Amino acid sequence: MGAKTNRIQRVELGFDGLVLHCPFCGSVVFNTEAIQDDWLTPCLHTLFVADDNNLLRRSGRFDALMHISGIQTKDIEFGDGFTDGFTDKVCCPDAVKFAIHLPPPSGFGFYIGFAPVESD
Repeated sequence: MGAKTNRIQRVELGFDGLVLHCPFCGSVVFNTEAIQDDWLTPCLHTLFVADDNNLLRRSGRFDALMHISGIQTKDIEFGDGFTDGFTDKVCCPDAVKFAIHLPPPSGFGFYIGFAPVESD
């Protein structure tokens, strides 16, 4: 057996008809069939929400884990992997990232990360 890593786990999902529940509390967090303003409702366990180009929502825990506290999103260097590669670097025990892609030809992605909180 290899050494245990604290790097975020990754799950790939399709976009169509997706209703994503938090794996820790069961709250609906991402709903592709919701009214436009209600498609995203982060819970306490949500670390981040991103698309291919930008971090749409960041928690304080995410900022601390990624050492970006106090830095505006527009000033963060994502590197060649853009936000997908950047968020793959989160190190937090039991964290999970859902990568959600629109069907071809677009392939545009959304990324939502979750982690347990100490009270869990």
